[in-house]
Amino acid sequence: MSLTNADRLREVHNSFARQNMFEFDSKAAEKDDDVYHFVAFVPFKGRVYELDGLKPGPIDHGAYSEDWISVVRPLLQTRIAMHSATEITFNLMAVVGDKIHALQKQMEAMSGDPALAGQLVELKDSVLREEEKRANYKIENIRRNTTIFL
Repeated sequence: MSLTNADRLREVHNSFARQNMFEFDSKAAEKDDDVYHFVAFVPFKGRVYELDGLKPGPIDHGAYSEDWISVVRPLLQTRIAMHSATEITFNLMAVVGDKIHALQKQMEAMSGDPALAGQLVELKDSVLREEEKRANYKIENIRRNTTIFL
């Protein structure tokens, strides 16, 4: 499965695009046109690969030992530097694990140990804060996706 096949991810990504009253798509992309697509950097078997839908295959960016981000960071910085500070022609996303799930696993590991009661309370508070953030994100996304014509 690739990111371009992930309908839900594409819908959410597109929902943040600047809304126009009318969308015109009068021509197909030509050689020099900007084409909307995803690019992903993936650590795999000790090497970092770039997956770009416009390239014929994965691009090997070299080996890494422990921190694969140290290989990707200069590549991203170079690409970002190619654009003026006022341009917004790209965005950067990271696919990460569910923070609430990770906190709950920590809580499960600590449950039953009275010496860790204080840390358990802090973890419960962290879960509540994450849930509040998600509720606020949901409200903000509804606001962004609602078009009001006056």
